[in-house]
Amino acid sequence: MRVLLIGLGSLRGHVQPMIALADHLQTRGCEVAWWSMDPAPDVQLTKMSVDDDPRVATIRTAIRGLTAPEVRAHSLRKHAIELNRLMLRYFDDYVRLTRLVIRSFRPDVVAVDGVLSSRMVGCHLEGVPFAAIGTGLHYYAPPDLDFPSFLLEEHRAAFQRHGAWEPDFREWYCASPYSNIVFSTEALVGALPCPPRTHLVGHAVLLERRAEETRTLGFPLERLSTTKPIVYAAFGSIHDDISLARIIAEATKQNGAQLVLAAGRSAAELRDLGDDAIVVENAPQLDVLRRARVFVTHGGANSLMEALYMGVPLVMTPLCTDQPLNGFIVRSLGARSPGVVVDPESVTLEEMRKAIHDVLVGPYRANAESIGATYRARDGGANAARLVMDLAGTKLPPQGRTALTIE
Repeated sequence: MRVLLIGLGSLRGHVQPMIALADHLQTRGCEVAWWSMDPAPDVQLTKMSVDDDPRVATIRTAIRGLTAPEVRAHSLRKHAIELNRLMLRYFDDYVRLTRLVIRSFRPDVVAVDGVLSSRMVGCHLEGVPFAAIGTGLHYYAPPDLDFPSFLLEEHRAAFQRHGAWEPDFREWYCASPYSNIVFSTEALVGALPCPPRTHLVGHAVLLERRAEETRTLGFPLERLSTTKPIVYAAFGSIHDDISLARIIAEATKQNGAQLVLAAGRSAAELRDLGDDAIVVENAPQLDVLRRARVFVTHGGANSLMEALYMGVPLVMTPLCTDQPLNGFIVRSLGARSPGVVVDPESVTLEEMRKAIHDVLVGPYRANAESIGATYRARDGGANAARLVMDLAGTKLPPQGRTALTIE
């Protein structure tokens, strides 16, 4: 069986679930190919390319202009809106390029990152069944949450232009009419509403692939305290904040804990946080979480999943993208919540000190461990592979299929 993965290759939160899926598809004997407009992840998959198409260079130049760190940091919400506008501007190009890739590889089924709605339309027009991969918890967001109405209408118009189905957007993600795969469990999302044919499959933590991170990153595990609780703080691949990091550092010190801070580009400016603190650009997150008592995080999908898998409670400081939704879901669990949520733009030192203290001494660790047990019991990559393979041969309705004109 041939399976095409269409994703985003540059953000770990988007790549990790796709790799978990790919590993299990290959184990089951599938021929798996990858296609993305940004650089492909460093994995052993057939890499599809349409680089000889004259529109590709134009699109990539526009994307680079919106994804530079200095642009992203200026206004994260504005950045997300502008990126969606760019995707709409090139919607028809993306549809055509997707169809070219499908005609080249001839997959039996496609798995598409849920944020790439134009690629889903391309699959639809080629008559190939496709699963949407929820690289976060977006399919459990209230309909149209944080998705500006004008963008929703423009997306609907694009779908209508190609004779596709009526799209169902949850936050920034489009649901597939065939199958939507979410790497989580009922213990976290509970009874929140979701699109039809949405499946909770378990975790996508890449334990084997990341077993050597401590060695390759040169992280000093021997410096981790054996007498103080460890507070681990990291802000993922999108954003770092020096002032917030200093508040976290002082709040950690006041709680008698040791700080491990993965500070990204800001690490050099934060070396003065004290001899006890371990400040690095990137930390071996799984190894540090095994020792941590608290994880302070903006709460992106990957960090939330890995913390819960390890049973580590959270102090969440959500900023953008899926982070506010993840904070909403964690808060909505009430007495069963695995952590607390604070506003990163207004949090004071006292509020952060109290949040860390409450998570250290409260029921949050037991709650995180309870949810983590359900994650560890379900291999999301294996379950997702089965669902994707089951789609092969599914027939699409004939309406909306059009001839492909190559200009």
